Amino acid sequence: MKEQASYVYGFALESFDIGEYKGIDEKNNVYLEDCGGMCAVTSKVDLDEFAHPYIDENLGNLNWLKIKAERHMDVIKKAMEYTQIIPLKFCTVFYNDSNIKQFAQEHKKQLIENLSKLQGKEEWSCKIYWDKKEFMSNHMREEKEKIKGDSSNISKGAAYFMKKKLENSLNEQAICKVNLIIERIIDTLKDLVLESKVNKILAKEITGRNQDMVMNSSLLIDCREKELFLEKMKELNSKVEDYGLIFEYSGPWPLYNFIENLE
Repeated sequence: MKEQASYVYGFALESFDIGEYKGIDEKNNVYLEDCGGMCAVTSKVDLDEFAHPYIDENLGNLNWLKIKAERHMDVIKKAMEYTQIIPLKFCTVFYNDSNIKQFAQEHKKQLIENLSKLQGKEEWSCKIYWDKKEFMSNHMREEKEKIKGDSSNISKGAAYFMKKKLENSLNEQAICKVNLIIERIIDTLKDLVLESKVNKILAKEITGRNQDMVMNSSLLIDCREKELFLEKMKELNSKVEDYGLIFEYSGPWPLYNFIENLE
């Protein structure tokens, strides 16, 4: 039998029955480890896959990384169906359950504070994408007409450089216009949620979309206000689409962006 370790997905204040649900390796079942006042959501994994030096090679394998990251998220979301979870980072592995209990006791104050603070709350994601070509075509008409007028009465040689200069100006104006729209959206979102955080913009290679991402936010909501929140998001979606932008919101997600003081 292979040597095994304990992979931890997160912590909960209360115990629950997750049933026979496979962990990150899709072989061993998820189980709860009592840590005194809280429990760890964990499953066994093989050391020759999740311990050094093997894990270093696996993390460089994009296919392995994609499959395991998705399964990691699936387990946390499954646990979230039963209770509030403080998620741990991807590939948090302890050599045995005793080490999990030691970690829990050393971080008990932070874990309980986060679990208490985030009880009855959900994290949602809000992203906005920009199809630049479509936006320029449908929402920069006046500016484009001005470019044509400004370059119509000069020589061909000068017109080429003038056109390039004005096109750059048009591009800058479009970006300013989009940024202004995003600022208004962020201000609106702040009034709908308990907390919001602006995350880094993701490249097309990561999103898999043809459009550029121009906003990436995480939102913390009160579950009691969820219905109202979703209604307002639908309204906001319609307004954003009128500007020629693509509005995307989803959730609930593990509360990674609102955990404090836990390393």
